[in-house]
Amino acid sequence: MPKGEEVPGNVRKIQELAVRYRLNPEMRNEIWVEGSFDARMYRLFLNRHGRSDWTVFPIHTMNITKEVLEPLGMRVNDRNRVIHLSRTVCEKIGEGDLTAPIFIIDWDLEYLTDTDPIGCRLCLVTDVPSIEIYGIEPDSLQNLLTKYVNTDELTGQQIFDLIAPVLNECFLIRAALHSDGDGISMFDDVHQCCRREDLQLSLDIEEVIRLSIDRSRKPVKPTREEVRAKVEEKCAYLTPEKRQAIHKDDAATLLKMVVSELEIPKNLQHMDNFIRPIPHSLEIGELAKYPMFQELLRRTERSPGEPEPAA
Repeated sequence: MPKGEEVPGNVRKIQELAVRYRLNPEMRNEIWVEGSFDARMYRLFLNRHGRSDWTVFPIHTMNITKEVLEPLGMRVNDRNRVIHLSRTVCEKIGEGDLTAPIFIIDWDLEYLTDTDPIGCRLCLVTDVPSIEIYGIEPDSLQNLLTKYVNTDELTGQQIFDLIAPVLNECFLIRAALHSDGDGISMFDDVHQCCRREDLQLSLDIEEVIRLSIDRSRKPVKPTREEVRAKVEEKCAYLTPEKRQAIHKDDAATLLKMVVSELEIPKNLQHMDNFIRPIPHSLEIGELAKYPMFQELLRRTERSPGEPEPAA
């Protein structure tokens, strides 16, 4: 920036935070995440493991506006706000201790690419597309059924086996639709394109693609053939771990569809309210078995600026 040019107020705040971290290493016991729900989950995890001296902030407490992100070619969302803050702090800290502060983002759709979207060693990435998806596994789904739905008509394993393949197909479509430029959004009511027969669930992929394109208001849209080709291309990135390709919105939609004939408490009728108890159905301490949480425990073992224990 040329000498004398005014720095926008919100940019100055970012830079001042970065300088504070550089000059005061003992103040780096802070963790920045995408949202308030994420912050609550990480606080629970850290407190369970005796890391109560670390503070977790949702990124909305730092005013990073579109005027900051758009000139950098970044979409305006909380994930990119965390990435931008992590890069700014990393640049200010330099080549010193790059273990704290800590920034955590969801893996999101980047799982289906061969690029590193971050470029910052201070930033950790979830092992699955979002923190909610850690709970999309048979045991925690069983706990959810027992605690909130109170049924023995379906088991957690049956639900997982039923929805996981379709969720992977939805994830591929989302990634294909977002591949170019700003991309377009996937049709929200994906359950309308599903057909269920007993313990079999199938998705009309062509119909989801058609509805997504037809309902988009973007001036330039891909053709169905182009999207289908990208879906096939991205299949190569799938692994046997089905949870690596599940989006939380699709998980909420299909879970509600599967248990729609059962009695669901009124406070869980909204999609977000239905998906968010799922991580709580996990034993929070069990998250320590996942690589990202293991790295988080390693980095928070002692407070920044605290001397290493004598050998």
